[in-house]
Amino acid sequence: MWFRRLSLMTKLLITVNVISISALVGLGAWVVYKNKQRSISFLESKVKSLSEQAAKNAGSLIWNFETASLQNMSDELSKNESFEFVNIYDKDGKTVVKETAPQSAEHFTFEAPIMYQDKGQVGKLVVGYNHSELQK
Repeated sequence: MWFRRLSLMTKLLITVNVISISALVGLGAWVVYKNKQRSISFLESKVKSLSEQAAKNAGSLIWNFETASLQNMSDELSKNESFEFVNIYDKDGKTVVKETAPQSAEHFTFEAPIMYQDKGQVGKLVVGYNHSELQK
């Protein structure tokens, strides 16, 4: 009722303002969503890159049965906030280094094959990570 009493120019200004505010809110929500998707993509890329590099370094360690060095490498990777656990298996699937995964946290896993020179795949690196780093 009060809207009918306003002049045409005032009605037009109110309508334009409402549409502009709605568009800005929608655009803001879209930007926040895309930023979160980009952050998740960056985190997954970081996990993949670090895991693949560790798998390259682990090849000779598995081949030479250097379990202490593999444990040290696993411990160093686990210090990174992104990783929840790092498990290393030999080519037969036997555990070389194993950390227990947290029971309460929702995590994602990434597997990287461990290759050694011309011997082919000599093991597998499995890392667990979560998106909690993005919540900070």
